[in-house]
This record gives sequence, C-alpha cells and structure tokens, in this order.
Amino acid sequence: MTLARRPKLMEATISILNLAHNIFGLKTAFLAETSNNRFLSIAVQDHGGCSLAEGQSFPLEETYCSRVVSSGKPMIVKDARNDPEFANLATTTELNIGSYVGVPIFRANGSVYGTLCAIDPEPYSFQAEQVEQMMVLSRLLGFFLAKQ
Repeated sequence: MTLARRPKLMEATISILNLAHNIFGLKTAFLAETSNNRFLSIAVQDHGGCSLAEGQSFPLEETYCSRVVSSGKPMIVKDARNDPEFANLATTTELNIGSYVGVPIFRANGSVYGTLCAIDPEPYSFQAEQVEQMMVLSRLLGFFLAKQ
C-alpha cells in the first residue's frame, strides 16, 4: 500500500507517528505492513534516530515486527544489543536499533495488517502506560486504514 495516493490517510498516519514519537521520545516511529512474509515500511518519521527509510523491505523473520505479528500482542525490547534474541538480528545492526516497541495493527476482520513501532539507537526503559497509549494509536490507525 502506498500512502502517497491517499493524502488524508498519509496526514493521519504522520500525525500518529509524531504522537508515538512524543509518547516515548524515541527518535524513529514507523508504520509497517507485514504480508507475504515481508516487512515493508509504509511511513517513517525520523528525528535523527535509526536508519529506517520509507519503502524499505526485509524478510519478516529478520524483523522485530515478526514477533508482534505472530503473537498479536505488543512487544518491547529495552536493550536490543544485549538481548540474546535480538542482538544478532541483521536489522539490529543495519538499522542501529538499541530499543524497540511495537504494537499490532488489526484489520476489521481481526487479522494483523502490520505494526506501529518506535525505535531508537539507545536503550530505553518503557512504562506500561506508554505501551497502552501506543495501542490506542494502533487502533486509530487500524480504523483509518479500514476506511481507505
């Protein structure tokens, strides 16, 4: 999906990504579509953080988002470089990920469309309230995506 042809959806998405950035203070927030075993960054708001670009694609199993998609639940990684599950993922070094939070975005039929995430080059201690706020933003994105 491209948001460029849907200016109202793009505007809403960028606003939500900026809110996600403000909630956590993490430098990069993004929307990813996960389909056909691929991760595709649909929209990225970067404030001098990780090196993820809009339109970048990876095999889903090489991403943090794969765990969010398979579980259908939020996931946080406080210190990716010292976490045995994530330290050796190609995306950890390629994107310079120090911390990650991701929440699923559901379609109206209950399937997972993708993820709303925030990443930063530095480790980060997440608060439960922040993750709850991110879930609210993911529900809003799911609503907007369903209307398009």
